Amino acid sequence: MNIGIDIDGVITNILDFELDYGSKYFFQKGSLDLMKSKLEKNELFNLDDNDDFWSQAIYEYIKIKPRNFAVEVINIFNSFYNKIYIITNRVSDLSYCDIIEGEMKKLVINWLKDNCIKYDEIIFSSGDKTKYIIDNKIDIMIEDNPKNIKAIAKIIPVICYDAYYNKSCFGNNIIRCYSWYDIFNTILKLKEKRN
Repeated sequence: MNIGIDIDGVITNILDFELDYGSKYFFQKGSLDLMKSKLEKNELFNLDDNDDFWSQAIYEYIKIKPRNFAVEVINIFNSFYNKIYIITNRVSDLSYCDIIEGEMKKLVINWLKDNCIKYDEIIFSSGDKTKYIIDNKIDIMIEDNPKNIKAIAKIIPVICYDAYYNKSCFGNNIIRCYSWYDIFNTILKLKEKRN
């Protein structure tokens, strides 16, 4: 089975990072209430559109640890003859910081290596991931971005890693999961149905 996996919001917990670092950032600016109002409106995920938060936070974010059990589950899949494709938009827009595309790619590859994440191929996409999914014959994708989830679900099953910003994602080919062992269980069941 060819498994596609996103990084931000799937392997990493970008939302918790934004909550932790965003509250510190806004506190230091004297505008923590701005962050709280955004959280209440479910807009925190778009912190990069509101301020220069990410121009500073990216240097901490690129060192963040993976979610609990992400490495374990990915490596189990990889060891049982599944092909793992990391498909990330991490380099699609770097205008918010001074890291250039080639440097960001190296940082991502080194982060995967430093965290012992085994994969067969990494794809740096720019927005729509469906082309890469078709070209690489991906059987299932693990994603958190609502736009990507809805597009991918038109062609293959997609595991939606649960977050408040993707609650509108449901329907055919969309399977909501809440943890990496939930993903593990879901993929095992899908493989059983295929055999």
